[in-house]
Amino acid sequence: MHYEKFADGTVKCIEDEIPFEVPEGWEWCRLNDLFSVCSAKRVLQSEWRAEGIPFYRAREIAKLAENDIVANELFISEEHYKNIIDNHRIPQENDLMVSAVGTIGKVYVVKPQERFYYKDASVICFQNINNIIDSKFAKIMLESQFLQQQMANNSKGTTVDTITISAAQTYLCVLPPLNEQINIVFTVEKILALVKKINVSKDELKHLISESKSKILDLAIRGKLVPQDP
Repeated sequence: MHYEKFADGTVKCIEDEIPFEVPEGWEWCRLNDLFSVCSAKRVLQSEWRAEGIPFYRAREIAKLAENDIVANELFISEEHYKNIIDNHRIPQENDLMVSAVGTIGKVYVVKPQERFYYKDASVICFQNINNIIDSKFAKIMLESQFLQQQMANNSKGTTVDTITISAAQTYLCVLPPLNEQINIVFTVEKILALVKKINVSKDELKHLISESKSKILDLAIRGKLVPQDP
């Protein structure tokens, strides 16, 4: 049986929520167990500038997540950015920025010494402060069909697809041992590199590649992509 333990010491059976079996040594948990899930300090439109520190909305994060070029049009001043640093946490290396409005669930991993800020509610930051999950594996997990479906289900009933912090904290996820996470990342990257090399018309392959990527990520979080230690 699977149980969820709460901060007050109480436990709850979550057996009916477990959708598939995972290898021995893997754990089921909530995203809130792995990350501090938060958003930004509000930046008013009147504080936007034509140059300075890049200011990202969901659309920019979605492009960055796909390694696309961002022709950024919004910035905040250096002074404003320094004021935020003095009073709030800014995105740090290996944090995950997730598009939370419109095109939801696109994941960008913050690079070393990267300087930017982001729009509250439009983007959610998964602060990787516990260091129990590899950020590249976390991106694979968040972009898997299993997590994407949870995001879609929680956004139903709204005019525009939206991920809220409270909903994101409760998403069910898997946590393999760290060495297994790294093996999965290596294997996924190798397979996806091969997929990109397929020399066929882009239009014909667009749907196939999307489906292949989704299936690969889903196999990864089920522990079926790489051999398991006995």
